[in-house]
Amino acid sequence: RTDFDLLKDNNQRLMDANASAGASFAALNQHAKQMSKQNTQLTKEVESLKVQNQKLHILQVELKDELRMKQASYVAEAQSRLQYHKAMQKITDIMQDQCRDHRLVEKILQVADECEGEFMQMEERAVESEEMDPEEMSKSKS
Repeated sequence: RTDFDLLKDNNQRLMDANASAGASFAALNQHAKQMSKQNTQLTKEVESLKVQNQKLHILQVELKDELRMKQASYVAEAQSRLQYHKAMQKITDIMQDQCRDHRLVEKILQVADECEGEFMQMEERAVESEEMDPEEMSKSKS
């Protein structure tokens, strides 16, 4: 073989390698463009999720505050009910011990029992309305 044939073969190999490298570069360039597009989409998604997360965090804080207020209201209401119940018991005890008119005592005890019954019914309705979802509440009102 001559030097010319060697140069020709070497040149052909270099041209083949160049063509292959060019094709690889084009494929890699196309892949990089796709990756960049996907990265842009993912970045937008991340930003959207961050905004949504922030809104949910604010909602969570608001719900926790509302729960604390409702719990405080419940505790105050329970204490008020207990004081009312104790006061009614003292009144009826005093009436039974000191009043000589048995009909009056019976009437007062009857009124106290009726008040207690009405109170329990109101409490049951309040619990039921708290357990209902808004859709059920609107159906029960109509």
